[in-house]
Amino acid sequence: MLIREVMTTPAATLTTASSTAAALQLMQQEQARSLPVVDRRGTLIGIVCQADLVRNRGPAGDRTSLPSGRVPGTTLSDQVGAVMTHHIVSVGPDEEIQVAVDLMQSMVLEEVPVVENDRVVGTVYRSDLIRLLLGPSRTFGLEASAGTPPSKRPADADLVTPPS
Repeated sequence: MLIREVMTTPAATLTTASSTAAALQLMQQEQARSLPVVDRRGTLIGIVCQADLVRNRGPAGDRTSLPSGRVPGTTLSDQVGAVMTHHIVSVGPDEEIQVAVDLMQSMVLEEVPVVENDRVVGTVYRSDLIRLLLGPSRTFGLEASAGTPPSKRPADADLVTPPS
């Protein structure tokens, strides 16, 4: 089965000029731990994850986890471009889903951007793959299917590779 058959579209994305506050809000809305960062043409140029944003902002009032000299609740930068990761992993829509499973397991990822011709065309979430593993007869009454926005999805379980 191909990734395009299970990926969620459209993908939620950010730009380098997006605010870190907007990034946190979109992550919460999409129930995502990371989001792809694209340029004006929609080309994937980076990724920002919750850890990037937490390191940048620091929890208000918690001095134990802030870098020396940081004031709680303040930011080093308010733009995603300053905190995003340039090391990007992605999959193509015409790759087998096992490629996404292997990548998620080896790198401990919850989601992976799906890129075609350098543009983000979707996202494959761990929950997309879990639903596929469960199959339509084992969804326990849940009507969610691949392509359902993450905000409408049930909580994920651990991802396991089906036996061969």
